[in-house]
Amino acid sequence: MQQGFLLNSKDGVDYYTIPFLEKGNIARTLFSTRKGGVSTGYFSQMNFSFISGDKRENILENYRRIMNAAGMRYELIAMSRQVHGDDVHVATMQDAGKNINAEDAVVVADALICNIPGIPIVKHSADCVLIYFLDEENRAVGLAHSGWRGTLSEISKKTVMRMRQEFSTKPAKLKAAISPSICKACFEVGSEVADRFRGQFPGHPVVDCKSFDKPHVDLQTCCKIQLCEAGLKAENIVEPALCTACDTDTFFSYRKQKGKCGLMIAAIMLL
Repeated sequence: MQQGFLLNSKDGVDYYTIPFLEKGNIARTLFSTRKGGVSTGYFSQMNFSFISGDKRENILENYRRIMNAAGMRYELIAMSRQVHGDDVHVATMQDAGKNINAEDAVVVADALICNIPGIPIVKHSADCVLIYFLDEENRAVGLAHSGWRGTLSEISKKTVMRMRQEFSTKPAKLKAAISPSICKACFEVGSEVADRFRGQFPGHPVVDCKSFDKPHVDLQTCCKIQLCEAGLKAENIVEPALCTACDTDTFFSYRKQKGKCGLMIAAIMLL
């Protein structure tokens, strides 16, 4: 198991990088915070959601600022609309830039994979787990959005499978990182959802009914289990030790802020 997201500050923008994935100068990474943008109110400051009600010009300026700070090209961003599903999209030069400039052109997929240098692939979150993938041998990257529905749909496993199909990725050599996201102590669920997690993770204590009045699910651990089941080695998986709901000064949290919040982004780019 690898530890660590590293906090950076450049040009007034605070963001995290993942040193383990940046070793060897093959890829560049980022995970945004709330700090350094131009949005106001409960979107303050660094909001990346186009459907939140924030001003579009503010969101675009936020993208420009964080991409410039992280050394990624704003005009080549590739993104997709997230629907808590399990579709995986291969991002190509046809996706680069068009989605941020033409919202009606956005593809629908909760995971993106790419083997083209210079294209930052982007996913959004405000509590859900985002999972980074790096295949050094075949020079490919991926990002998956794994909320509780996506986790039950095994989006991370399907992303690994698609990288095997498209890029000849060997899971045992694949590196991954689990983003800052909601922790077990903050993720209360109903009994039906708890039962689904118990059924899907037999033998793993991912549902806690003893420490709290209602069931709580350890979503980060669920994602790590699925990555290992997909063939990744535990020592090649970075865990965040950061909870979005515990620290709303730094992160947006849909759960803690009761929906009145913006979105963070994760990004990874081949060099």
